[in-house]
Amino acid sequence: MKEKLVVIALVNANTGNEDLLRQGLMTLVEAAPKEPGFVQYDLHESVENPGQFLFYEIWEDENALNVHNNTEAMKAFGAKAGQWIQSVTLTKYKRLN
Repeated sequence: MKEKLVVIALVNANTGNEDLLRQGLMTLVEAAPKEPGFVQYDLHESVENPGQFLFYEIWEDENALNVHNNTEAMKAFGAKAGQWIQSVTLTKYKRLN
């Protein structure tokens, strides 16, 4: 059985852009289940730091993640969200059990 790719993405909003970023990220949540190689795509917001968002993603493989990163939804989000985002950290994991 092929291992799935687990991705943790931390996205921090620029001050004052939390609501815009939240709304924009939700468009990605709506689009992801329609993408090839989708397994799971969950969005969370920090209780202690509103405006800090965490994606917990599972993809069939690296290729599925690459497809996701190049979808029209992701391109449209990127075109408008750059000013809303302070930082993004992406970490990939493999499942051990």
